[in-house]
Amino acid sequence: MGKNRTLLATTVLTLSALCIFANSAFAVTLGGTFWSDADNDVQYDAGEPGIEGVEVWLCTGFPNGKFTQLAVTTTDSGGNYSFSVSGGDVFVFVESTQFNNGEALSGYSILEGEIYPDNDIDYDNNGLAHLSGGIYSNNINLAPNSEPHDGGNANYTLDFGFVESQSGPAPVPEPATMFLLGFGLVGLAGISRRKLQR
Repeated sequence: MGKNRTLLATTVLTLSALCIFANSAFAVTLGGTFWSDADNDVQYDAGEPGIEGVEVWLCTGFPNGKFTQLAVTTTDSGGNYSFSVSGGDVFVFVESTQFNNGEALSGYSILEGEIYPDNDIDYDNNGLAHLSGGIYSNNINLAPNSEPHDGGNANYTLDFGFVESQSGPAPVPEPATMFLLGFGLVGLAGISRRKLQR
């Protein structure tokens, strides 16, 4: 009986180790960077800052239709994020609430970029405006041993660029502009008065 228990325990441990090995062997990492595109060229350039604190969803399904959230993460201080994926078609989604005051993307606007993210090109912008007001990428297909990074088991090319919104106080008219505007209004008033006298 003791030998059978030892054999059973050894078998269970061996199977568990094989399962752990299998899961790690077939996991693919998907990631990228959220950054502030200072020169608005839809490409990440050295020195352009990452955007920290963006809540990022990993999803499956149809980006502008029915989809399922698989996981959630947050960008780090460099704007980087990553997910562990078993493979297949997935995409990234960011809710419109991330653009609200006080949120990570407050004061930014999305730059629409490359609509086909499954090209293994790094540092291009893969973000698109979503019908909900958020942003998303189109589906990217992932498979073990076929990706561009970490020996074929990682893809860090799903990046998103943003520009700072051009909002602020309205410019104050110069004195000369105000004088010309006033002169024009006086002239219009005179024309209207003459028409009424006729």
